[in-house]
Amino acid sequence: MGYIKFKKAATTNGGSADLLPAEGILHVGVPTSTTVAITYASAKAAGDVATVTYPTQSDFSTIRDAINNAIELANGASGPAVSVDMVDITSIATT
Repeated sequence: MGYIKFKKAATTNGGSADLLPAEGILHVGVPTSTTVAITYASAKAAGDVATVTYPTQSDFSTIRDAINNAIELANGASGPAVSVDMVDITSIATT
């Protein structure tokens, strides 16, 4: 299983990274002013959602493209996590 890695801002957990599995992703949502939702396939009808929070950034297409590119690179990978090339995030929450 491959993973994608989101670097956190230095003020959030000392700049550590969060990893999300790259497999089973159904959809990368359209970014809003500070979040983007990543929906996973699951047994639940609605799926599991990871919400990535980042500082305000105006180029939303860059954020979605960065996540999709990292997922594509990590597809089937079993090595190190593939970094998502976007602004450092504030948090990732799952529901």
